[in-house]
Amino acid sequence: MDLFNIKKIKKLEDKVFSLERELEREKNSVVTLKEVLRSNSESRKYLEEENKKLIEWIKSILEEFGTMDVREQSTVHIPVYKRSDIMLFRSANEEIPRYKEKIVVIPEIVIHERNY
Repeated sequence: MDLFNIKKIKKLEDKVFSLERELEREKNSVVTLKEVLRSNSESRKYLEEENKKLIEWIKSILEEFGTMDVREQSTVHIPVYKRSDIMLFRSANEEIPRYKEKIVVIPEIVIHERNY
């Protein structure tokens, strides 16, 4: 064999090695994507179940309290209470750290039934 053929063989061997590495990477990528798909499928099933529970809960509230027909589509405003607190703490020989806390309270629905 001459030098030209040896260089050509070496170049082709390098290309084969490179393609084998790329194939291995693609196989790993496929495995990873299958795991992600399986995980997303499980998450989707969980979200669907939670969504069904929420819909059933909302339906039960509407059945209990009823609905009202309106002439036009309008937005509904839910009353909330907003409060901001600034808390001060003192420690010996330390600066006074401050933090601000924001609180939003949505009034609860109270069902009070009396049976006689």
